[in-house]
Amino acid sequence: MDLFNPRRYWLNAKGKDKVDTKRGDHKAAKSQTAKPAAKEATEVEKAVQKRTMKRKSPKAADAGQPADKSLESQNAYPKTVWISSDDGTRAKGFLEDGAAAYLPEQNLLQINRDFSVFADTIAYCRRGFAADESVQKVIRDTVHSWYEQALVESVLGMRALRNGKEWSDRDIKR
Repeated sequence: MDLFNPRRYWLNAKGKDKVDTKRGDHKAAKSQTAKPAAKEATEVEKAVQKRTMKRKSPKAADAGQPADKSLESQNAYPKTVWISSDDGTRAKGFLEDGAAAYLPEQNLLQINRDFSVFADTIAYCRRGFAADESVQKVIRDTVHSWYEQALVESVLGMRALRNGKEWSDRDIKR
């Protein structure tokens, strides 16, 4: 799934790509492939590009320098795993009534199936539906997917802020 593809590139003397600062980020420009004819940008596109330039001001000195796509870009989405004390995947005391824990070294998001907010949302959504096990499973799985998406988006958002002007690694670890 390529809905979220962060454009992070690191300078590397032997890199396959080149840093391009025209778009306001370190998106690689593949020099060996033919580029399609450029179309004129609309006023909205120009405004978005201008706003992006202000937000992500890359170093002009980096333009055209060899670079490689960062590991973070290649593994953008964290791996998710649902854990629970009921099935023994969550140790007693770990994430006790907590939603999730992110392990950046492993790019792993552990989501606590026992979290009371998840259970309350499932109970609320089950009201008015038949007690049929297949219906109950669909409701549980749907609620879990909602929360999983929100938690993954939170991780992606925090990772995007890392090493920025406003947020230090220490701020993010809090």
